[in-house]
Amino acid sequence: IRAGRNLPDKEFRYLRTVIVTAAVYRGFDQELRLR
Repeated sequence: IRAGRNLPDKEFRYLRTVIVTAAVYRGFDQELRLR
């Protein structure tokens, strides 16, 4: 996405952190459900 390159470093870091956190929670939730 070209628009993503125009994002400030702070916003990019925040966005990436949110995505990573969501992915971690998703994986954690799936593990708990399997048990």
